[in-house]
Amino acid sequence: MRKDEKLRTIYETIAPYITRTGNNWRDYLTFGARFFKHSFDNMLLIYAQNPDVTMLATTKQWNQAGRYVNSGAKGIAVCEYENARLTIKYLFDISQTNGRAIKPTDWQLTENTKSEISKRLAFSHGFEDGGFPDLLHHLAAEAVSDHYEAYLQDLSVDIDGNLFSELPEGGFEAQFVDLLTTA
Repeated sequence: MRKDEKLRTIYETIAPYITRTGNNWRDYLTFGARFFKHSFDNMLLIYAQNPDVTMLATTKQWNQAGRYVNSGAKGIAVCEYENARLTIKYLFDISQTNGRAIKPTDWQLTENTKSEISKRLAFSHGFEDGGFPDLLHHLAAEAVSDHYEAYLQDLSVDIDGNLFSELPEGGFEAQFVDLLTTA
């Protein structure tokens, strides 16, 4: 099987899997939050091939950072478009490399920063400041309310076999809105 065909199979397998249950979807979103620089499609491919990765880069990028990919390491294939052509490139997790120490750049949101963000968002959106989690929920609900009809129209997935297949008429829309809001 050609590499591009194999990637298509991986993609077509993982996409229905992550939407099958609410927990699968949340797990994927948690994973995806760490790799926001990658496209949704490539994040799906990465997740399907190794959901335990923590920091990814190409061989060239690792070399520029003073790290080197271990001999025999298996790369994670993703798709790139170069000169209007689809190409496959390989990413390696930091655990597959050695060399100069790299400090992860995970940022943390302090309580003080949460409080400041809450105040500013509450003011700019006209919400009462009920705390950071509550405010995020209100913002998500507002965004879903503004856009969910367009999302539903764009949704072209067969619901058979996933968490929506057993819902009564109208239940899919209600669950979809809830899933978007809570995710």
